[in-house]
Amino acid sequence: MDYVRLLADVRRRPNAYGIKGSYREYVAFVNGANSASEGVLLDGFSTHLAKKLGEGGNLYWALLVVRLALAPRTIRDIDEIGKSEDGEVSDLLFRELAEFLAHRAHE
Repeated sequence: MDYVRLLADVRRRPNAYGIKGSYREYVAFVNGANSASEGVLLDGFSTHLAKKLGEGGNLYWALLVVRLALAPRTIRDIDEIGKSEDGEVSDLLFRELAEFLAHRAHE
């Protein structure tokens, strides 16, 4: 499956996938796609994010994205994102996924 194309389409047309556009919904979709790929889609993604953040190698990737987006604020739970921050965090999720998948394709 072409996950780069799928994720770009999800970001462009979330309603077509039953998503209203919240970060939590995107996280659920990406987790579902990861399950469908038997873990291949996100293999190494947490490490990729933790390296950028400089910490958090043991943390859930969805929390790492939030921490990157809202640094230097320390976030302990994705429920701490405000409604006004949701779009910024969602944008970063898709940018990081695209970068990660492009880098992995060239390895």
